[in-house]
Amino acid sequence: MATSIDTSEVVNWAYQYNLACAKLTSAQNGASSSATRSKDITTAQASFNATMKSLVPEEAQTSVQFQYFDAYSSYNTALGSATTEKERQAATDSLLTTLGEVTIPTSTATTTDAQTAALSATTADTTALQPTAAATSAFAAATTTAAAGGTPGMILNAALIGYLVASQGTETT
Repeated sequence: MATSIDTSEVVNWAYQYNLACAKLTSAQNGASSSATRSKDITTAQASFNATMKSLVPEEAQTSVQFQYFDAYSSYNTALGSATTEKERQAATDSLLTTLGEVTIPTSTATTTDAQTAALSATTADTTALQPTAAATSAFAAATTTAAAGGTPGMILNAALIGYLVASQGTETT
């Protein structure tokens, strides 16, 4: 049986996401003239990343998509605090090492069957989710507007939050 997303959950996710973005922007602006710029940026980015991770259900954190997101979040944190070319190169090397350790699932007959079943279920759930999606369209529009003028990391985070909102609304129990 498909469950619908609770409006208060959507409001909480939107609030937490927007608050985290505002705190990150404020900290980055403040850090631009700070004597401890690198440390301030690292702290702000780590706090933002922790908030984003807290919005992801634990069972989804082992997915390839989440591992990729997490690797880039760590990279952005390291890059933001880098003050030398050597530190920037170390951040890039670490990212590439982490991405190299992500295991992409191989397709098997069972996987393909499961994917086909999941696609059918998603189609059915999408139809059921449409009324809920309409209720969250204002949030989606605001996120899209913010993402359009944002950094690649902010756009990725907006996409992840949108994915989470949609997938939480289509979970089966």
